[in-house]
Amino acid sequence: MNVQYYNAALALINAASHVRQIDPEFTTHLLDMAQSYKDKIVIDKELEKEIFELKHEIEKDL
Repeated sequence: MNVQYYNAALALINAASHVRQIDPEFTTHLLDMAQSYKDKIVIDKELEKEIFELKHEIEKDL
């Protein structure tokens, strides 16, 4: 696994969690970017769960 890509995915998820109430559309974009790293890293179950939960919360708010 490439650690830099993994850290980038974590940073995107972190950023998304901070802006989700301000800009849900941008938050979704950040989460999609994090998921796009799947071809470069193995996104573990915990990371995938975090992405799913954030997306679900955003969809509820819209």
